[in-house]
Amino acid sequence: MLETKLANKEALQKFGDLIAAQGGNARVVEDVSLLPPQARFTATVEAPQTGFIHRADPLLLGEIAMELGAGRATKETVIDLAVGLEVEKKNWGGQHPTGRPPFGDYPCQ
Repeated sequence: MLETKLANKEALQKFGDLIAAQGGNARVVEDVSLLPPQARFTATVEAPQTGFIHRADPLLLGEIAMELGAGRATKETVIDLAVGLEVEKKNWGGQHPTGRPPFGDYPCQ
């Protein structure tokens, strides 16, 4: 049964239905060129030592993202849709081990 649903693309159609139900473009299952751009480069900032992260400055993170191309300094600035920041820290105030990234980023292409 699984092989049949994969072969006749019924499973792919169902995946497209799930994407559409969440407000996405279901045509991406047939045309991957419709997917958002992906960054060619990524960088990870690792914690230099074990410690605690109690807060992050959202304004500073926004300014960093804007400098990378994820936002606008002026209305003429072009936004690079492949740029973003990913906050990997889920347990604010909890211990964070050495070498683990609290943040990951997706720099511009």
